[in-house]
Amino acid sequence: MVAALFRKEVIDARAARLHGHVVIRSTLSSWIMTGGIALVAGMAVFWATTASYARTERVVGIVSAMKPVAKIVAPRPGTVIRLLVREGDVVAAGAPLLTVRTELQNENGATTATASLAAIDAQARLTQQRLALEGQRVGTERTRLLAVISGARRQRENILAQAELQEALAQSTRESFEQLKQVVADGFVTRTEFERRKQLWLQAEQGSRSLMQQAESASASIAAAEAELARLPIESASNAAELRSAIEQLAQGRSQQSAEQGYTISAPVPGRVTTVQTATGRLADARVPLMTIVPLDSAMEVHLFAPSRSIGFLTPGQSVRLLYDAFPYQRFGSFGGRITTLGRSIIAPSEIDAAIKLEESVYRIKVRPDRQAVRAHGLDAPLQPGMTLNANVVLERRSFIDWLLAPLRAVESRS
Repeated sequence: MVAALFRKEVIDARAARLHGHVVIRSTLSSWIMTGGIALVAGMAVFWATTASYARTERVVGIVSAMKPVAKIVAPRPGTVIRLLVREGDVVAAGAPLLTVRTELQNENGATTATASLAAIDAQARLTQQRLALEGQRVGTERTRLLAVISGARRQRENILAQAELQEALAQSTRESFEQLKQVVADGFVTRTEFERRKQLWLQAEQGSRSLMQQAESASASIAAAEAELARLPIESASNAAELRSAIEQLAQGRSQQSAEQGYTISAPVPGRVTTVQTATGRLADARVPLMTIVPLDSAMEVHLFAPSRSIGFLTPGQSVRLLYDAFPYQRFGSFGGRITTLGRSIIAPSEIDAAIKLEESVYRIKVRPDRQAVRAHGLDAPLQPGMTLNANVVLERRSFIDWLLAPLRAVESRS
């Protein structure tokens, strides 16, 4: 029965089996090997439960002053004819920085703006002369009117005196004529004498009335001269105001023509001149800043631009590593910094005023660097606004055991 179930070789092997128990003796080398394997396994378990790794994100950024900086740009294109400052100069507010010429010259070297300025200056001189002559005119006219008034008053007094005498003469001839009327009827006086006396009386009356008209005319002349004398200061003030207004308009026109000829740019704020990007003879373009003025007491900070996938893992006070493009990482290493502010609104790439190129919308992160200068070649090179950099930002830290168990936890959370 057994022979039918098993092959012959199996039956022979069972027949040749030794009697008793097999004992395996352990050697020293096996113990050492077993202990080593156990130690390595223990260390692996300890390392997997305690060691961690960091998930980082590399973002781009730029160095910026904590206080606002002033970027100097040309309001109109032109040619720089005078550069009055150099890189590193300290300037006060209102200090001239550079002069730009905007006018064009013809083949003879003449310019329209220069000719216009000469014409405006000539017209301004003439207007100033007219304003000075206006005061002299007022004095002369006042003297003339006073003389007219004085002469008219004397004339009126003389006329009134003559009119008084003429009135007495007219009264006398009238009385004589009235007396003559009584004797004409009696025939003692001829008709011819009567008419002659009548003519004398009428002439005396006419002379008296003429003198009174002359006195009234003199009074009217006096009143007109006095009224003109009273209007003289008002007219003079009006003329002077018109002349001054013309002078102001000429000054405004001169300023406009001077602006067409060129202009001078002054410092809007006090500070230190940096990033000078122009020179005498170069074209000043409004699209490119000519220079930058940084406040003297302003510290530098770093503005990082992180994508939306990273912003959720960042917190204020978190440390970052900064790698400045001006100081290569291979020679100078990285530099520390801490996050101070996290942006709350997303920024499109076209809305960023910085010399960096972004492909997606980002959040602005402000970082305070641990040092305001970089030690290079034995010297401290201060950070400058506009320096570009990269930064390594730690998004999260996890142990390896968490990393190994993450897929299981993900399945559990989905279920």
